[in-house]
Amino acid sequence: MQNDSGKQRYAVTDYLYWGMMLFVNVPNLLELVGIDTMFKPYRVIALVICAFVWPKFVREAAVTRQFSRLLFAAIFYGSIVTVLFGGRDMLANVPLIGSILILYVATFGVTSRRSLIIGLYASVVSFIVSAYFGLLAFNQGEYRLSGLFENPNAIGFGGCFVLLIVINRNLVIPNGVRLAVAVGLIPIMVLTGSRNALVGMVGCFMSQTWRNPRLFNGLLITGLVIAGVSLYFEKEISRITQRAVFTRLTNRDVIARGGAGRIAVASAALQVGYEHGFVGIGFGQYREKYHTKFFRERRTDGTLRKLGSHNFYVTLLTEWGFFGFCCFALMMYRLAKATEGMGLERDFVIGFLAVSMLNSLGNDMVGMIHFWVMLGVCVQFIRFAHEDELAWQPYQNA
Repeated sequence: MQNDSGKQRYAVTDYLYWGMMLFVNVPNLLELVGIDTMFKPYRVIALVICAFVWPKFVREAAVTRQFSRLLFAAIFYGSIVTVLFGGRDMLANVPLIGSILILYVATFGVTSRRSLIIGLYASVVSFIVSAYFGLLAFNQGEYRLSGLFENPNAIGFGGCFVLLIVINRNLVIPNGVRLAVAVGLIPIMVLTGSRNALVGMVGCFMSQTWRNPRLFNGLLITGLVIAGVSLYFEKEISRITQRAVFTRLTNRDVIARGGAGRIAVASAALQVGYEHGFVGIGFGQYREKYHTKFFRERRTDGTLRKLGSHNFYVTLLTEWGFFGFCCFALMMYRLAKATEGMGLERDFVIGFLAVSMLNSLGNDMVGMIHFWVMLGVCVQFIRFAHEDELAWQPYQNA
């Protein structure tokens, strides 16, 4: 929106969206200072935005409705099987699934492309500040970035999107700032000890260089080598990382490991899905009910450790069911198809897909709030590109 003088004018939901993007990277900081609540600031802000934009969201245009319907169909189906098969554990993931919905819907409060980009800038600033604050103020040295980095895969995944934001040519950022932020991210990504973060970084650069075949193929080969070697020598690499870089587990979570590597855990989860005919077992139910039947990893207090599948594709098939898997796959396919004819924003959406699809091999996206935030951002980029096309049609037909 513009006022009479031609200056950009923003709605209340724009300012709220910027606040949400600032706070989406800092919930762990609150926990570190003793504040642990389900009502985290970014969730509260997202809920307020949803209250404003829900009528608009219900009447959304067909260009975005095609994504929303598939996402909501997958979640609705997953909710049904969770109620049917989840038992007393069915409420464990309600806050998480609720976050998925409100973070996605909240992006519809953005009124312009410029506002959307300002929110991305806010996310970059908050991630860098939060990451270094957690590293310098709370890290205990002998552990692999405890505290803020207690989930290093999540930090690495978030860092991939920050990198994607700063290297995407659609955003007006001085090259010096791009370089400074990218260099500043390197120690964070490396110190997480997350191989997914390294593969995701390769995916970022691949998505922005696909117009250069030689560079793209070189990065593709590099990413495949990292992923292949990492998976093949998983136990050896984990042991080296634990002893030579940082202990992978925090002092509150020292475990007598039982060899539950990613491939083994994903295979076990897939077996559970097969035994249930891939109808679905409900959100988070593999972790709650089945993991300890396959793996006996005990914490120092004697309790058994529970893990998710660490593979988003397996999680969708096993917990959301084959129907939920198909809905989600079709949504991502349509997201890629919708970028045809777009400008540099297409690179951003393709970057989101590349990073997400690569990380999904070793991460469960359900718990990655950055995934759902960026999914909404990509949908809004497609929405604004479609609105520009509609606005240009009268001039083309004249």
